[in-house]
Amino acid sequence: MRKTLWIADLDGTLLRSDATLGDDSLQMLNSLIDRGLDFSIATARTPATVFPILRGLHLRAPMVMMGGALVYDPVVQEYKRTYEIDINTARRIYEILYQHGVNGFVYTMEKGFLTVYYETLEPSQMYQFYEERVRLYNKPFSFIASFSQIGRGPLLISIRDKKERLRPVRHAVEDLAGIQISFYEDVYLDGYWYLEISSEEASKCKGIQYIREQYGYARIIGFGDTINDLSLFEGCDEGYAVRNGRDELKQAATGVIGTNDEESVARWIWDHAEMEG
Repeated sequence: MRKTLWIADLDGTLLRSDATLGDDSLQMLNSLIDRGLDFSIATARTPATVFPILRGLHLRAPMVMMGGALVYDPVVQEYKRTYEIDINTARRIYEILYQHGVNGFVYTMEKGFLTVYYETLEPSQMYQFYEERVRLYNKPFSFIASFSQIGRGPLLISIRDKKERLRPVRHAVEDLAGIQISFYEDVYLDGYWYLEISSEEASKCKGIQYIREQYGYARIIGFGDTINDLSLFEGCDEGYAVRNGRDELKQAATGVIGTNDEESVARWIWDHAEMEG
């Protein structure tokens, strides 16, 4: 068995409140990685935003992205595991979105490339999501007249809207077979929530289990801040919540550390990691 893997959520956890990796975190983590520590991330973000945000960080361990829909190995630069929603189930979900008048983004993997489809950029929070990611990360998006035209099952269907508009959509899809739902508050846009739908096999827990089995880690220690990190903790031997995190996660945690703006994940690892040969 290999050594310990330290794995952190990004938004609200490893990243500061301005969605950046602090200089102290970068320096401490790189120093530890270069001395042999295995560090990785488990995030709801896609590769298009993860890599620019973490530019300069010497990531070598496999990463869990899109809430577990993807496992990526940065050493060989390959997606090692992908989990898709059944295409017929996806088409039923699209019908439910139309019935409730909400819009979102659909993520698919096609010929080794991640494609993000949209039908419209209205209302304004959709355009804000789109514009920010194009401007900051040069993330590619593809217009499609109807999601039903997508020729394969998606990795993720993501909708950001007011909680009261998303709640009936959640209830309408929750009994569909083969999917799982993440429903959580946006840490950057007050009053808005995310409803994310993926394969029941796609979770941070399943992604971490895959990494443990395929890469032979004896011990995995995770860090998170919100409800969707309960799955992260489920896959880890120890799980630590940042102090700015949700109470539900703190109750499930091995312990509570400082806040994300104090760069507490990197500082905690710096203080507690023992270099393993």
